[in-house]
Amino acid sequence: MRTYLALFISLFLYSSCSECTCKLGVKNVEVIQSVYAEFASGNIEGVISNFSSTIEWNEAENYIYADNNPDIGADAIVQGVFGRVGGEWNGFSTGTPTIMPVGANHVLATGRYTGEYKATGKLLDAQFAHLWKVEEGEITSFQQYTDTKQPAEVATPDMVEEEVEME
Repeated sequence: MRTYLALFISLFLYSSCSECTCKLGVKNVEVIQSVYAEFASGNIEGVISNFSSTIEWNEAENYIYADNNPDIGADAIVQGVFGRVGGEWNGFSTGTPTIMPVGANHVLATGRYTGEYKATGKLLDAQFAHLWKVEEGEITSFQQYTDTKQPAEVATPDMVEEEVEME
């Protein structure tokens, strides 16, 4: 059964990767690679330079920045996500994600978030997957998949038990 499944997947991937589609996939990967490079250098203008004016940005459900889902447009994303990340974290990073084309218009990036939450001093090291949609060189959508429990725990101060005097 596994052999048939592997054969089916291989045939599907081969048949869906025409020369045109593969070239487009490589160009889309380059667009997304530039986003991560610009984010790593702190150049938010560079990050959003390939965003469509109507980009739809979705943080994972229950993620600490999902309260505005979906963020529509670069300004909403900068205010609702990037500004908060920059203000609340020391050394927040996506590292160097693995980036691959998925069909003609999608790109998948996988990696790890790391950083220190300023208010608690707690460290984050959480796995992520990002699914991007790129059309004609413009990024039109983003969907985040990640562990939502760990960032919530990192952002929550530890409870300090007060000593109660016994009478």
